[in-house]
Amino acid sequence: HSTTKRMASEALEAKEKGNAAFLRGDHADAVKHFSDAIAYDPQNHILFSNRSAAYAMLKKYDEALYDADKCISLNPNFAKGYGRKGAALHFLERYDDAVAAYKKGLELDQNNAQLKQGLAQSEAAMQDENAGGMDAGGSENPFKNVFSGDVWSKLNKDPRTAEFSKDPAVVKLIDSLRDNPQLMEKHLGDERVLTAFAVLLNLPTQPAFKAEKPSSTSQPKPQEAPKPEEPAVNEEKKKAAAEKDLGNQEYKKKNWDAAIQHYTEATKLDPDDITYLSNIAAVYLEKGDYQQCIDECQKALDEVSRTKQYTMIGKLLARMGNAYTKMEKWAEAIQCYNKSLTEQRIPETLKKLQQAEKAKKDADERAYFSPEISLQDKAKGNEFFQKQLFPEAVKCYDEAIKRNPKDHVLYSNRSACYLKLMECPGALKDAEKCIELCPTFVKGYTRKAAAHFLMKEYHKALAAYDQGLKIDPNNAECLEGMQNVERAVMASQQGKGPDEEQLKHAMADPEIRAILTDPIMRQILTDMQQDPMAAQRHMTNPEISAKISKLVAAGVLRMG
Repeated sequence: HSTTKRMASEALEAKEKGNAAFLRGDHADAVKHFSDAIAYDPQNHILFSNRSAAYAMLKKYDEALYDADKCISLNPNFAKGYGRKGAALHFLERYDDAVAAYKKGLELDQNNAQLKQGLAQSEAAMQDENAGGMDAGGSENPFKNVFSGDVWSKLNKDPRTAEFSKDPAVVKLIDSLRDNPQLMEKHLGDERVLTAFAVLLNLPTQPAFKAEKPSSTSQPKPQEAPKPEEPAVNEEKKKAAAEKDLGNQEYKKKNWDAAIQHYTEATKLDPDDITYLSNIAAVYLEKGDYQQCIDECQKALDEVSRTKQYTMIGKLLARMGNAYTKMEKWAEAIQCYNKSLTEQRIPETLKKLQQAEKAKKDADERAYFSPEISLQDKAKGNEFFQKQLFPEAVKCYDEAIKRNPKDHVLYSNRSACYLKLMECPGALKDAEKCIELCPTFVKGYTRKAAAHFLMKEYHKALAAYDQGLKIDPNNAECLEGMQNVERAVMASQQGKGPDEEQLKHAMADPEIRAILTDPIMRQILTDMQQDPMAAQRHMTNPEISAKISKLVAAGVLRMG
């Protein structure tokens, strides 16, 4: 009972540390503390919910989804769990699944504002995705998330708002509404916002910038007469928009050359709108002419300073990144994606950046792969190890592993170095990698056991040696190691009191916690405390005997 109470206390303390870290914006530290709390209380659904939120803030959406699913499995009636799941799925661009998750949460809590907002955003994203990726996308159901998606394409082509993109203050205002629609209510008194709102909803309204009315004393101004040029300019824009629409139709039919012809004509009619150049680039990307796509994007970027369409920069850079990705020019793709994200923080672009970074890492590793050079580095590492120059040996093994990451012996050798340096976590990680690559390599188990032994995790050390002996029953290193561990367990039993370090490691072990929280085992342990003879009776049961032995080896239970 005291052990269970202590575990609950440790879990609560770790959770509070995680909450504090989350609030101050240190999400990596929050994940660490929530993980510690979960280690003490693995059935607490709120801990998984909290860690899911922290993972999402770190852009680790797969991990966030895993924790959200775990939260729901522990408590299917916890509405916030479905919100965590919906958010993770949204950023993974699985919008259908995100919508389903949010709807499930709203079935449990129909007034939850966060779930409603998340549902609206995912439905809007799903609608945008279904409408296609062109800059001139459709406007189905425009009342949902008015300022979401690429609003500037529509604002730029409407005479009422065509000048908005040239005013940095207006650009910043519209972008803020797109990022946070809740600000709309605050700006309802701003005539520019109302005009943009009307344009995006295809509603009639007065222009945002009204001409001043002349006073009664003002003289008539000749300039008030209609200018002959203005209708002509508007007519050209209309013709350009019509060509663009024809281009969109051909794009959907995958008639690439016809689409390019219409977009090119639109550019000639309205050279001040670089959206058409962007569309041409999109067609070349679909055609597989990636360099031409990049050239068209660059041409559009060169026109930004003249046309003042700054909102297009992020999309153009992302499209260039997509073209470089298709060409497997990872460094250039990464550069374009990073620049795009400084202009506009789009989850899809971030995801593509992460994929490009991983692809570059894999490509670099493939280019670096050389078993022959790996053997040379391994031989150098062995020489340093014999001379007891362990840091130098580690560097050689590091290089050898980079050259041939599938050689299990290299991980075993580096694990041995870490053991000499008393870097037990590193030794354990390498030993486990060695076993993963070659499960029949006994030395991998001896390295693993040695690391557990140094960390006073004697029950784990015994288990590792036992696994090694199953492969080679006469292995001298395993047999000797087993005896050393048993002597250490005996010595700890005869000590004055429990070893705090040993107990800390034991309580972090899910298997030990499972034994201690098992109602049957708790009753058995109580019987043993009240009646010493009960221990002998319980030890006749092989399953119970194994669990008790494990508690003894872990330092949790003291006999005699």
